[in-house]
Amino acid sequence: MYHARGYSWSWTSFSDRGDRALADFTAAIRANPKSGGSLLNRSHIYNQRRDYDRAIADVNQAFEAGLSDYGKRVGYGERGHAYHGKGDNDRAIADFTASIQLNANDGFAIMARGNAYFAKGDFDRAIADYNRVIAVDPEYAHDYAAYGSRAIAYLRKGDLRQAFADVDRKQALSWLAAGVFLAALIWLCCRGGARSFGWRSGRTIIEMCEQQLVDLRHTNAALEKIAAAVEKRSSG
Repeated sequence: MYHARGYSWSWTSFSDRGDRALADFTAAIRANPKSGGSLLNRSHIYNQRRDYDRAIADVNQAFEAGLSDYGKRVGYGERGHAYHGKGDNDRAIADFTASIQLNANDGFAIMARGNAYFAKGDFDRAIADYNRVIAVDPEYAHDYAAYGSRAIAYLRKGDLRQAFADVDRKQALSWLAAGVFLAALIWLCCRGGARSFGWRSGRTIIEMCEQQLVDLRHTNAALEKIAAAVEKRSSG
């Protein structure tokens, strides 16, 4: 009863549907602590709210209660998302890999693992997963920007030719604008830090930020090349 109603809230237009669903799933779990479905659904809500520790606790409890293969895939996905949100990318990768082992064509898990590899700076493995998403689930890859993610990974590797192949004019220009804005924002924050914390601490902050700006300038230079190449291709 509580579980069914909790699930149904997501289909309503109530502004507090998340709170109502959370309350119902909690009531269902209180009545049956081994209710794997309610635990997984509640973990999803916790993930949406970035309450990653509670999400992980719910998934662990669901695994202890026993899950079908489908339930395990959902659990690995939710827990992997939570670990990724906490910055624990090794555990995230382990969970997404376990999900992929249950379904080799799970585009969500493959894409998510690629993102975790990207966050670690392992761009080759990230690109391999993005390639796999594009191969096994082109529709998912298109809808959730696997091409854009792969382009950024190529860009970080310095492979402009491959990055160019994955982006269009609109993407290149929007990335360039975002990079310029971020550079300006970092610079202003660093200057503010210098005034707030005094010269000695502020100098260290500025030195760190200036290094970030150097990195951003390199990235922006690459983006400018991509944007120019795309513009040339569009006009030619």
